[in-house]
Amino acid sequence: MCFGANFAIWEADCVQKLIAAEGPPALLIIDNRPNPRKTPGTLWSRIQNLLRMDKKVWTVYERFRVDPQTKSLRRTEVPGLLSGVPRIECEVIRKGRFSEYLGSEDIEAIRAYDLDFVLRFAFGIIRGEILQTPRYGVWSFHHGDEERYRGTPSGFWEIYKGDPKTGVILQRLTDRLDGGVILKKHLFDTIDYSYPANRDATLFGAAHWPAEVCCDLRTGNAAYFDSPPSKTSAGVTAAPTDKEMMVFAARMLRNVLRHRLRGA
Repeated sequence: MCFGANFAIWEADCVQKLIAAEGPPALLIIDNRPNPRKTPGTLWSRIQNLLRMDKKVWTVYERFRVDPQTKSLRRTEVPGLLSGVPRIECEVIRKGRFSEYLGSEDIEAIRAYDLDFVLRFAFGIIRGEILQTPRYGVWSFHHGDEERYRGTPSGFWEIYKGDPKTGVILQRLTDRLDGGVILKKHLFDTIDYSYPANRDATLFGAAHWPAEVCCDLRTGNAAYFDSPPSKTSAGVTAAPTDKEMMVFAARMLRNVLRHRLRGA
């Protein structure tokens, strides 16, 4: 599931590792809506959107500090790797505030490819029949320890709360948010003096997992597929308020000074 041949660098790394291990994908399931990271709008429209937001400090910080300095999130085109791969452009059916479903015609078209699994890099909170269509389900990364952090921004609240570990999971999705079957999980050391570096470490650090899961399936070492879904009851986080960003800035300054003193 993707926006076409345009990927974040960490996603492209993940795709390249999968292709090296298993060959090219059988199908691209295209989210035909504009990619929000690729088409941010004109400068004036962005200023207007910013003025209407109640989390202005986070928006400015993300746009002008986090995005430029986070190497893993920079966009890259990989058309050569995916040339000749069939594509299906899917219409999204929204239900409620966040749930997204694919239409029955799209589901039937996807089913015809007899897929082993689908890896999600696009769409939103996917629910419904698509989750049962591939043989081994729809796989999705969640960059956070689902037992402690759900929602967004990934890797932020760990620094905010002084958590020494930042988790990542690869899960087989179910209809419950971050309540999927855990396929891979790891707790990385939190890089508390640089939010972009913390994101890079977790995004790049887990990019090889889908290829590893494929290897486990081929060698009969994937008993974790039979594990029960996560029963997490962690609260769902959202972008920080302006007040929370002030607290975050103070803590980051402390962490940066501490890091520099240690390296002195």
